Amino acid sequence: MHAKEAIQRTREVIRRQHKALAFFYKDVLGTPLHDVDALRATRPVHLRHAPTLPETRAFPQAVSHDSRQ
Repeated sequence: MHAKEAIQRTREVIRRQHKALAFFYKDVLGTPLHDVDALRATRPVHLRHAPTLPETRAFPQAVSHDSRQ
């Protein structure tokens, strides 16, 4: 799937979810859903971390120490 197709599909899914939510509030709960100013979920930023040389050298000792317990 190309990026443009994926974006378009995501937007379609969002529209469907919004319509379903509006239907639920209006027809099931009997309360129309007015303008909702909601925050959208965002993915947390994942910063990659390469271990430093001292961390790399300390790793074998840490692993062998943990396996003895």
